[in-house]
Amino acid sequence: MKEKTYEARLELFKEEIKSLNEQAFINVDRWYLCGEPLNGVEIGYMIEDPCARKLLHYVGLKHELLPLCPNEVVDLNIKEGKILGSIVRVNFGKLRIKP
Repeated sequence: MKEKTYEARLELFKEEIKSLNEQAFINVDRWYLCGEPLNGVEIGYMIEDPCARKLLHYVGLKHELLPLCPNEVVDLNIKEGKILGSIVRVNFGKLRIKP
């Protein structure tokens, strides 16, 4: 997918996040594509509330974006040597990325 498409998706994503009026989502206009991964969105701060963080993740997936807080990484979920899929490792566990 082209970066230009990600920019358009980012704008729609930010508009949807703003419409949720969730206290945990601040400075939404400052969120940007981080480039690694190409569809990663740098949030710039930790979201401590697991429910708010999950909400952010699932809205991001809807727009084919991966919102990332500091120290979060995209990784593989491996069990008993078998790759189960991709995940985002967050401070309270893992958030699944659908293939």
